[in-house]
Formats: sequence, structure tokens, C-alpha cells
Amino acid sequence: MNERIKILHTSDWHLGKKLYSFSRNEEHKYFLNWLINCLEKEKIDLLFISGDVFDSPTPANSAIEDYFSFLHRISSIKDLKTFIISGNHDSQNFLQAPAELLKHFNIEVVTNINDKVDFEFKIRNTNIHIKCFPYFRTTDLIKYAHGLDHNTQNKFEDYDFQYLIEHFLNKSIDKNNLNLCLAHHLFANYHLSGSEIGLHLSGLDSIPKESFLNYNGVFLGHIHKKQDFSDKQKYMAYCGSPLAHRFSETNKKQIAIIEFDNDKYQTNWINVPTLKELLSLNITKYEIDNLPETFQDESKEILLELFITLDEPYPNLYEKIRTILPKHVKLLSLQISGQQYGQIKDYKKINGLNVTELFSDFYKDKYQKEIPLHIKKNFENIQQEILDSKIVQQQNDGVANEV
Repeated sequence: MNERIKILHTSDWHLGKKLYSFSRNEEHKYFLNWLINCLEKEKIDLLFISGDVFDSPTPANSAIEDYFSFLHRISSIKDLKTFIISGNHDSQNFLQAPAELLKHFNIEVVTNINDKVDFEFKIRNTNIHIKCFPYFRTTDLIKYAHGLDHNTQNKFEDYDFQYLIEHFLNKSIDKNNLNLCLAHHLFANYHLSGSEIGLHLSGLDSIPKESFLNYNGVFLGHIHKKQDFSDKQKYMAYCGSPLAHRFSETNKKQIAIIEFDNDKYQTNWINVPTLKELLSLNITKYEIDNLPETFQDESKEILLELFITLDEPYPNLYEKIRTILPKHVKLLSLQISGQQYGQIKDYKKINGLNVTELFSDFYKDKYQKEIPLHIKKNFENIQQEILDSKIVQQQNDGVANEV
């Protein structure tokens, strides 16, 4: 009989996430379907989801539907146990609401460090202890301290949050067990990928790796790129998010499958397949007509962020771009900039200019030439229309007051 314990580690799904108002729902469905196939194919014993299931405390209906559809489908996978903790994006109450029902399907949800966080059971001949360490705030630690004995509370009075965290982590530890921890916060020498929300804990930059000395595996969430702090004694890693949340996230997205055999383990990092490719391009106006040549491979839909540098106005540019792009390319963002030639530094001069003069100086600074007469005239007409509308509104307000 195979005595190895196989665990699949994933986190930071951010269901309901949008990119420039573009829904990622289709991509999330694709990932969840792939993940279910992976669970079945690899014969996983334990599924760990380390927080930030949703992107918002009030997720969209489509995100909620995807989440519960996933849970329903994995509930039929034989002998699979699932543990889910909340992250800083999740609503504790929302995630916790169906927890009692989900227990009947071998799914445990933990959203507060002051609730039940320790779980012990046996898989084949291995005794397992799981500690759930969901995202927490300083106030959660204070509440935890108030429930402890007098000596421990004295430690807390010295604002020793590190002591409290280690007390929390080491409570209920039996070294004869396979000790595993799911956690969502900042740990060890982490590096942000840029799309995370900053977290803070009074007096601590991060929770050190040494706090987990008694654990065989620590399954982290919050950082959106893979970061592996493992050593010969323990697995400890952020697996990252399954989808890129920004165009600047160019790293491969992965999940981890960890096999424990008594005190030994091995890790298999698996690339998450992508349904759509994120691409960011910087071009000049002279390269616009050649854009279609960039996208000759039609095997995958592309989500495009485009930066164009202009040296003069380009009428109907957005429609031009949309017209020439192939059907498999979706333009999410078009950002236009002029050549940068410095800034006006004479603030006294600025204060002496009227709105039209300011606009003329801005145009000259951006395009390095005088503003064309027709553009200047149009700008003045817009100003006059705004002024006229304000006058009419004031007159109407005056009539209303008299009545």
C-alpha cells in the first residue's frame, strides 16, 4: 500500500477579479476545470487553498457560482479532504457562512484565528495535524491573548506579538504527527509581485521562518508569484496566484504537489495552463500599421495593453487600432503619451495665464510646436459652452428660489 500523503497547494484565486474592467471569469473557469482534473489524475489526499479565494468581500454572482460549483464537484472525489482559509481580500463572514454544511463534504473552512484552527485525523497509517492560520489583524491577536493564561498575557503586555504568534502556532503540536500549516500573511524574506495589497502587523515586517520549526509543511498565501523557502526538513512556499493580475506579472503561474513519506518530502511544481495571454507593447505612431504582424499566431486569445508615443495629435486613433487588430486580440488599455521635453518651471508665469494660454503652453510642451488655430478655437468654444450652461443653471436656480 502507498503510504505517501499527496497534497495540492494553491492560493490567491481572486475570483471576480477584473483587469481594466475586463472580466476574468472565463479564465477562472478554465483554471478550476483544469484543477479538478489535476486532483483526480494525481489522486490527491489533501487540497489546501491558502486564502484570497475572492477578489472582493462582496463578490459578483458569477464568482460565487464558480466557487460553489467547484466545491460541489470536488466533493465527489473519493477520499479527498479540502482545507480553505480566508485571506485579506475575503469576507470572513461570507466565507464562513456555509462552513457547517461543507464539513459534511470533507471541506473545512477557517476564517478566524480565534475559532477552531486545529484538525487531527489519520490518512492510511499517518497521523496528521493541520493548523489553519487565516489572515489576521492585530486586534485578532489581542483577542487571542485575552483568552490565555495570566503569564502569557503578561508577555503580551510587552507588545511581544512574535511571542503570541509562536504560542498560537505551537499550541497542540505533537512531533509524532505530520504537522502542516496553511497561512495567509507576510512570511520570511518575501518579495511582492506588485499586485498585492500591503499588509501590516505592529512591530513585525514579516513572520520569520523560524516560527514554524515544528512543522513539516507550511502552505502560504498572499504573494502572487512563487516563492520557495523550503529546506531539507520542511516544505514552505508561496505557490502564487493561478492568473496574472497585472500585465507586469510575466512569471509562470504554478501550483505545487507535495508528497510526504514519513519525515521526507518531495515537491513537484506544475505550470498552470493559460486560456488567454497578457501582452504589453510600447510602440510609436510609425509602427501602428504593422501591429497585425505581431499577432500572426492565432492559437490563443491575447489581452493587450498598448502604449503609443505620439509627436502630434492622431485623430480617431482608438478606432484605428480596434479596426486593424485581429479578432483574437482584445485591446484592454490604450495609453497615449507625447515626447517628454521637460516641464514649465516658471510658476509665476503659470499663475498669470488664462485657461486658453495654459492649454496652448501644454500643447506646445507636449508636441513641440504651436497649437493649430482650429484646435485652439474648438477649445475656446468648449469653454464658452461650459460657461453658458452655468449661467443658465444659475438663472433657473434664481427663478426657482423666487417661486
